[in-house]
Amino acid sequence: RYPNRVTVVSFDFKQRRFQDLHRSALRLPRSEFHYRGFQPDSSRFDLEKARRGELENSVKFFEADPFGCSTPGLAAKRKYRNPFRRTVPYSLSCPDIRGLLEWCGPGPYPGILPWEVDKPERRS
Repeated sequence: RYPNRVTVVSFDFKQRRFQDLHRSALRLPRSEFHYRGFQPDSSRFDLEKARRGELENSVKFFEADPFGCSTPGLAAKRKYRNPFRRTVPYSLSCPDIRGLLEWCGPGPYPGILPWEVDKPERRS
C-alpha cells in the first residue's frame, strides 16, 4: 500500500523542482503533494548562490530530462548514488515501481503506477 499524501521537507529554494518537476514525473496529484520549505541559516549559507545553483544545475536539466537519464550531469548523479553497490538497488527493493525507476523516456512513464491503481481518476 502506498501513502495517500506525500510531504517533502527541504529548503525553500528547491520547492519548484520538487513540487512541479519531480511530483509531475511521478504523477502524484498536486492536491496530495505538500512541500514544507524552510530557509537555511543565512549567516553561514549563501542563499543567492544556492538559488542560482538550483536553477542552473537542477531545475533547467530536470525540465528537459524529467527522469535524469539523458543529461550527463543528472545521469552521473544517478549512477553515483550507489557507487560501491553496497545496498540493494531500488529496482530490486521496490519491484512495484521497477519500471518507473528504470524509465528514461522519451516522454512520461507509460505504465500504471501503484498509487494510481486504487484511484483511476488520478491517471493523467
